[in-house]
Parts: sequence; C-alpha cells; structure tokens
Amino acid sequence: MEMHEKQHRLFFALWPNDKVRAEIKKHFQPYLNKHQAKKVPVHNWHITLAFLGNVSTQTKQCAQEKADLIHAQAFELQLDKPGFFKRASVVWLGSKACPQQLTDLIEQLNKQLAVCGYQADFEVFIPHMTLLRKAYRSLDLEEFTAINWPVKEFVLVESVTTEQGARYEVINKWPLGRDPD
Repeated sequence: MEMHEKQHRLFFALWPNDKVRAEIKKHFQPYLNKHQAKKVPVHNWHITLAFLGNVSTQTKQCAQEKADLIHAQAFELQLDKPGFFKRASVVWLGSKACPQQLTDLIEQLNKQLAVCGYQADFEVFIPHMTLLRKAYRSLDLEEFTAINWPVKEFVLVESVTTEQGARYEVINKWPLGRDPD
C-alpha cells in the first residue's frame, strides 16, 4: 500500500453554462467592481450541492459510482436573490425558492454519498453561488433582474490549488432527466 495516497478535493455542483455566466456577469459586474472584496473568477462560479473535501481515489470512485445511480429531473432555477453570509464573509447570488426537483436531487445525492462516508454539513439547503469572498457587506443593488437558469446536469468538480488560487475542473457530468409532458 502506498504511504502517500493522492488526495482529491472534490464537490458536486450545479455548473452554469456560458450563457448563464454571461448574464450574471452583465447584471452584477458593476456592483462587484464597487466592492472591496475578493472576486470569485467567473469560470469558478457554481452552486455546491455536496462538498466532499479531501478524499482518497477510492472515495472519489465510490462517489462517481453512486452519482451514476441518481435519477433526478431537469429544472429551472431562478437566480433572484442576492445575499450575504456575514460569518463566512461572502456575497452570493441564489434563489428565493428551491425547486422541488433540486431538493429531490440533493436528497438523492446525500443518500447515495452516505455509502461513501459523506455526511451533509447543512440542515436546510440554500442554493447560492459565491460571487465575492472576504466581503464586509452585501451588494448595494438599485434594481435586480432575475436570471433564469435551465439546469440540465450536475457535475463533480476537483479543486486544484495553484499559485493564482483555486482552479475548478469539472471531472464528470450527469444529465438530469426531463419532466414528463
């Protein structure tokens, strides 16, 4: 057995497509630029579903196998609520209402990943995308246009630390089914 097994810093997430990223950037860049905080790079924007942390290759494989068993529906997510977590010092964009399909996805993911040793670190899931870190206040928004995000997949992401900071790499994707007509 190898003494220093490679660790993978992993999380499952909703990963916006380029169109959604561009919409968020267009609406929020002026506010983000006014803020004395660390901007999260646009290519790192996501909504975390399950943070696994540093795990072994074996746990990574277990998580991927369990994700293969998830059957959840595609859904529309309204990004209609900017927010601020004072304790974590982050400004975020989220949703006033968590769609039932997203709740179902989270429940399935938590149940399947429990077999791999994962335990959710939240009681109530608040869908949110971190836009700023080390912030001391929320965004000053004069007006706000909701952004519609058609969510069609969830992904497994590895966080790779570089000299420039964390770089997120999508290492696997799982499609979400369509709602029956």
